[in-house]
Amino acid sequence: MRVRAFLSFVGAVALAAAVVTAPRALADDRVVGGGDATRVYTFMASIQFEDGTHHCGGTLVGGRWVLTASHCLDRMTADGLRVRVGSKDRTQGGVLTKVERFTHHGSQDVAMVKPADEVKSGQLNVVRVPATGATVRLLGWGSRCDGGCGDRCPATLQQLDSTVVKADTCKNCSIDTSSEFCVQREAKDGGACERDNGGPAIENPDGQYWRLDGVLSRGANPCKPGPDVYVKVGSVIDWVRKQIFSSAAHAGPATGQWPDGVRWPSATPAR
Repeated sequence: MRVRAFLSFVGAVALAAAVVTAPRALADDRVVGGGDATRVYTFMASIQFEDGTHHCGGTLVGGRWVLTASHCLDRMTADGLRVRVGSKDRTQGGVLTKVERFTHHGSQDVAMVKPADEVKSGQLNVVRVPATGATVRLLGWGSRCDGGCGDRCPATLQQLDSTVVKADTCKNCSIDTSSEFCVQREAKDGGACERDNGGPAIENPDGQYWRLDGVLSRGANPCKPGPDVYVKVGSVIDWVRKQIFSSAAHAGPATGQWPDGVRWPSATPAR
């Protein structure tokens, strides 16, 4: 995610055991041009190689599952990966654990990674279908320039507020409007870069809780200003629930489904 540039499913759906609160509405917390994360996002994950090199972003959606992009795991093996969750610094803090296994969706560019150890952190458990014009926050440890800039992946998490735009803005990315949405800054001065993939687009429409809108799949012009395509988490919600509730660590209803709009009662303060 470049420093100079980078940094509505109607209703809510419960995914896991905690609600992550946000300090105030995004419009009041805009980071123009992007930069270092202003807070710890307890649900944010860095998927890494064994040597600690950052590979892709992810989102904790259950104490034992991290949602990411499927292509991030192509030609990978679980024993060659690890995950750090709940720290602004990808090199330290939070929880660092090996990967037990991962599973691909199959038809959408999403996958779920199961950490070897349960992560007791604030999961992101409410999903929205993003509306055109909505302000979303993008997170990642990706590169900050298009090659040749030294520290290509910053240690500190980067954030950028951007906007959900009409799908035809991403027409050069072969966007599937039934399962994907398009994001671009109004000033057209930013976009995702390599290794931001798999990271979340989150939304805070009521100033209370972060909602998970999407998973970064690809960009029209990676590492240069241009629109980016995110998979709608709402379009794969049944599959996500199935992975979470099939785990012995999570006892859910026999159907593996929760009614739309239900939230678990506990909350994680955003501080």
